[in-house]
Amino acid sequence: MNAREFLEKVQINQKIPTSTLIVSTKKDVEKLALSYAKGILCEKKTPWGCGECYSCKIFYDKHPDFMWIGKENSIKIDDIRELSNFAILKPNYSDYKVCLITNAQNMLKEASNALLKTLEEPPIYLKFIITADSLSNIIPTIISRSIVLEIFERKASKHFICDKLFSKSFYETIPQIDNIKDIKEKEEILDCLIENLEKLMLNKGFNEDIDNAIKSLNTTKKALQRGIRLSLWLLSILSPIVDKYI
Repeated sequence: MNAREFLEKVQINQKIPTSTLIVSTKKDVEKLALSYAKGILCEKKTPWGCGECYSCKIFYDKHPDFMWIGKENSIKIDDIRELSNFAILKPNYSDYKVCLITNAQNMLKEASNALLKTLEEPPIYLKFIITADSLSNIIPTIISRSIVLEIFERKASKHFICDKLFSKSFYETIPQIDNIKDIKEKEEILDCLIENLEKLMLNKGFNEDIDNAIKSLNTTKKALQRGIRLSLWLLSILSPIVDKYI
């Protein structure tokens, strides 16, 4: 998914997810996250910020509706306690308050558990932007409560079954999956399906059903080595999406 396009679309539609988790090893991910936060707080609701309203002008100068945790890499429980105090107060200049957490892979366990409490029942005006270089050190509950944007190069997949699975031919195509024995070929199909779902969400804006399906397909990739019956997994994950959106 083109993360920038997706983030721009949710700003235009003002359908800002409660928590956006951006996963990337690229150095400019922090710049993207800051620009996204600026746009969320813009009084004119201009994607990436208009640069003219008072909120935009003070964004980089102790904005009262913006908090940045993880700037110094380590994230301790005291930082999350400070977040709790930040969350209580309503916004000053826009409809939202934003907490940016960078380098979340360095978050201590106690801090992660404390953050989860705020993520579970956040004030309606509080939005989280979280960045990490991988998902491996992020506790699963934080991942499940976030829309996850992974900015990595992924090989383009053009497997002939992929488009059929993402169409009205889904149910008649599913049995063909059982004829595929090569794990790399199965991974190729899953990558293609994930890419198609990401494009679908880019067109529709953030959608919880599609986001959950993407997460489930990523979990499925990890389970391939266990010899799972892929057709049954895909049937369970994709049939609600095909029935409702395709």
